[in-house]
Amino acid sequence: MLIHTFKEQDGKEQHLLFDEDESLVELASRFALSRTTKARYGDRTPKEYLKALQSFCQYLRTCPSGCLATLDDLLATIGPAAVENWLIQQRTDGRKGSTLRFRDAVLKLFMDWLTTQEAGHIRQPTDSPYADGNLKTVTPPRLPAKYVTYKEVADFIQVGFLNESERCLAHFLFDTGLRVSEVARVRQADLPSIQDYPDQVMYFPLRVHGSKGRGGFLKERLTIISRPMLERLLRLHSNWRVYLRAQKKPAQMPVFLNVLGQPITAAAVQKQFQKASQRLSAHTGRAKKISPHCLRHGTAFSILQSEHGRDFIENLVVCQRAFGHNSVQTTELYTLIPAPVIAHLQEQNTPLVVRQRYHEAEYIYEQTFKPQRAHQERRGHGRQSPPKNR
Repeated sequence: MLIHTFKEQDGKEQHLLFDEDESLVELASRFALSRTTKARYGDRTPKEYLKALQSFCQYLRTCPSGCLATLDDLLATIGPAAVENWLIQQRTDGRKGSTLRFRDAVLKLFMDWLTTQEAGHIRQPTDSPYADGNLKTVTPPRLPAKYVTYKEVADFIQVGFLNESERCLAHFLFDTGLRVSEVARVRQADLPSIQDYPDQVMYFPLRVHGSKGRGGFLKERLTIISRPMLERLLRLHSNWRVYLRAQKKPAQMPVFLNVLGQPITAAAVQKQFQKASQRLSAHTGRAKKISPHCLRHGTAFSILQSEHGRDFIENLVVCQRAFGHNSVQTTELYTLIPAPVIAHLQEQNTPLVVRQRYHEAEYIYEQTFKPQRAHQERRGHGRQSPPKNR
């Protein structure tokens, strides 16, 4: 059973589910296609939904009646017991509470869709496994966010990433707090012109083309980029060959490119971080995983201790606006700062001890910068080459 992905003429991805006999699972595929037309769904959402339905379909094939009917017939007729048994099996297989809750929610959304006119009223609302309107799993507890300090970020970048382009990207994520999906949307034209500001200015506005919002439009916002980070980006663009070749169209040029001069993708960044975490674990002798989202949590923690606002509450508002949250309550939930830590921050947030965020950026820059001539890898894919004889 596999998911087939293809691109339409407008470049938009579509996803289809096929069973083990290479027959189209029509209902699940139509549901995924319908999500791509909804303004409130992001680009990656339909495929993630289809993965959840793929897991459920694989379970249906193991049931006694699974070989006697098509998957579409099973999806149109199964009852609550099949859903509950699937969730029990998922839990037995080691799926975490958050994963179970997500898959449960996707299946409910799919079953609700089957009752609509768009789906052809395949099922009746009273006949749905979710006829009572409730999910079958409990809301998992929110775990405390995994914070990383600026010194931990510097150590991670120094050990985990092999070239300056990757190192600069990791530093950029921590400095700005961007989501990994937003990095590819940042263009050179979005960067502020450092010459337009006095030398004593340490922070600049950075335009971010955020996630999809209402009406299908990308929500633009302004976040903060520090002077050391901006200087590091400009240095990368003016010294690396792959960026110099792309300077012919500076307005359309992405801030980060891969080794082939193409725009970096979220999947590539995730893979870079996975390999970097493996190198860090090997270096320290203990398992350590740092994801791009961990850096975003670290950014929030850094802002809450910073000089941006006069107190903790003002810094919380700064964090809310920089992260693109509609409500400060979302930011509070996102950061999940324990109450004792909040009290400590409020006590320490005075003009005498408040941390200057640009000092953090300077520290990371100084500790992790690696000129191109010092690299010992081929094409940026992590295969180290022997040092050249001098």
